[in-house]
This record gives sequence, structure tokens and C-alpha cells, in this order.
Amino acid sequence: MKRYYYKARNRSGTAIHGCVEAESESGANDFILEKNLIPIQVNHSIFHSLSGEFNMAKSAYFKKVPKEDLLVFTQQLQIMHSIQVSLVEGLTTIWQQTKNEILKGVLSDVISSVKEGKSLSAALKAHPLVFDSVYTNLVAVGEATGDLDEILMRLHELIQSKVEHQLQIKSALFYPKIVIAFLLVVFVTVVNFVIPKLRSFLVKLGGDLPEVTKWLLAISDFFASHALLIFLTSFIGLFSLKYYLSTHHGRHFFDKLILKLPIVGDIVTQVEMSSLCIALEILFRSGIDLVKGFGVIKGTLSNTQVIGDVETCLSEVKAGGTIAQGLNKGQIITPMVVNLVSIGENSGAMEKVLNHLIRYYQFQVKYKLQNFSKSIEPILLFVIFGSILLLAVGVFLPLWGMSTAIKGASGF
Repeated sequence: MKRYYYKARNRSGTAIHGCVEAESESGANDFILEKNLIPIQVNHSIFHSLSGEFNMAKSAYFKKVPKEDLLVFTQQLQIMHSIQVSLVEGLTTIWQQTKNEILKGVLSDVISSVKEGKSLSAALKAHPLVFDSVYTNLVAVGEATGDLDEILMRLHELIQSKVEHQLQIKSALFYPKIVIAFLLVVFVTVVNFVIPKLRSFLVKLGGDLPEVTKWLLAISDFFASHALLIFLTSFIGLFSLKYYLSTHHGRHFFDKLILKLPIVGDIVTQVEMSSLCIALEILFRSGIDLVKGFGVIKGTLSNTQVIGDVETCLSEVKAGGTIAQGLNKGQIITPMVVNLVSIGENSGAMEKVLNHLIRYYQFQVKYKLQNFSKSIEPILLFVIFGSILLLAVGVFLPLWGMSTAIKGASGF
């Protein structure tokens, strides 16, 4: 028999700690379930138990569940619902397979709420940091219309689209990050180690340093003598910038700026158009009321400029206009979306038109992100060669001066 340390919750959601002796971890789980408790953690070692507690506390501190985990949960829930497994049984099975500690704890509370008679959407709404308003509202629509299976499938596609975009962006930024990091390492090494040694050696020989080398040394001396001030200034500056961007005015300014950037602005616009079309397609497929549906659409978008266009469209729809007329009054919505939505409204084939738009923009985003490195390659090459030239001049000119000084001292 082995001793297992566990953390569980009772039916009211209260956390309970304890230990149990069992032949295996599954036996310990069975014992906990027999006590009418929902197990959250079961570890053979107290060290691993404390480690799990630390990981849970860390996850709770950051208040985040990766979209990848939410994607897997949605897919699992959709499969459980499609094969007609009871909601409690399905959620419990998913809970047993979940590794993310904060999501595991949330699912434990959701299971308890569902057992008490609450709907799935109501149980999910109690955890807005994990399940946002878009997620819970669509689940509520699925429950009300009896089409939860289809809604969960569309939710999975929506989250999957966002995850794919995030992965593609990370992949596109990988090469520029490597180049910039390499240049910083070379610059710091040359300025702080190579050039100071050349300076001391050349000064002993009575030589004088070139202006470029003096400039690089001035930078090195400044960083060395004001390291603490630079660190504090950078920290305060980054914190202030982060705070400003979290405000409505700051986010509005940043979103407006990023749309004007070459290459990047085009990619952001197409990502937003893809999200808009996916949300619209879900709205029409589910038969959600347009006014309520636009609230869901706003939740799927991240750029405040595009959200402003959606709000303008909503005002037009409330006044009796069409969606295409409302979208046409926006500043960011592309003409392609406006024109095809208009065709979809007139022909009654809105879902088909939106599916074409979704495929088009997803292809465009994928293509542009894959070629992002190539697009900025000229800029990176200019930065690389410019930096190397500057460092080479700063290093080799003193060497040339050193050679001249040595020849002068030796009389040649």
C-alpha cells in the first residue's frame, strides 16, 4: 500500500486536503470519489503535491488558460455531446484528462454547478477569465436552440483560427528576433570587451583613437556608469507603456497606429477580417438575432478600429439598414467584405459567401505570415550590414592606428 496526498472539492466547491493509502493512483481516486468528493490532485509524493500546489498558485496568479487547452476542451466537449454522453459524465471525463491546473479547478466547479441544476452556460459564466462572453453567449444560444453540437463545432473552429494565427505570427517573428538578439550580443561583446582593451594598449603606445571608436567607447562608458539608472528607467518606461496601452485611449492609439504600419497593418487587417467573417458565419448558421449577434462579433475582434466599424454597422442595422450598408460606413472593413456580404444578402446565400471569405482571408493571412520574413529581409539586411560596418570600422581603425604607432616606435 502506498500513501497518496490529494486535494479535492466537495459538492459545495470547498477545497479539501488529505491523504489516503491505496495500491495505485486510480485506487486513490476511487476512494476519494466514494467519499463524495471531486479529486483535483493526487500525488504519491508530498513534494510533488506541494509542487502541484505551487503550479496551481502560479496559474491562478497569471489568471490564464492557454487557448490550446481551451481548444482541446471545446473539441472534447463537442465529441462528448455528439455521442450523447450525459453532460456531467462528459465533463468529468474531460476533467480527468485535463493537465492545466487552473482549468482543472474551473472544470471541478463547473461540474458541481451542473450537478446542482445550473445550465452549462451559467456554470461557465462564473469563470469569465477562462470562458469569455463570446464563448458563454454562444453556448447559451446552443442550449436555447437545441443545436449545441453545431455551436461547439463552430466555437472550436473560431478558437482554432486564433491559435493558428498566433502560431503563425510567432513563427514569422522568430527569424527577426534571432537576428536582433545576435546583433545585440555582438555589439555588447565588441563595445565592452574588445574596444576597451584596444584603447588601453593604444594609449600606452601614444596613439589616438578614431572618432568612431571614441563614440562606441562613450556608449560603453555611459552604460557602465549608469547601468542602474538605465535599468530603472527602462523598467518604469515599459511599465508606463503597458499601463497606457491598457487604457481605452492607449489601446485606441496603438490599434490605429499598427494598422498604418507597412506589411504589419495589412496582416492585422486580414486577421480581423477573417475573425469577422467567422463570427458572422456562426451568427447566420445559428439563427442568432442580428442585434444580439453583433455583440458576439465584437467579442471575437481585437482591434478597436474594426470594433468601431462593427458598432457603426450595428447602428445602421438597428435603423433598418442592411449589414452591407453598415459595413460600408466603416473605415477599416475591406471593400471585398462589403461587396460579397451585399451579394450574400441579396441572393440569400450568406453562409456560402462567408465561407468563401473565410477561406480567402485565412489563405491570405497564412501566405503573408509565411512570407513575412522575406518581406522585411531588406530591412534586416540593412540593419545587419550597417551594424557590422560600424563595429568593423570601430575595431579595425584602432588596429590600423596601432600598427602605425608600432612602426613609429620601432623607427621603420
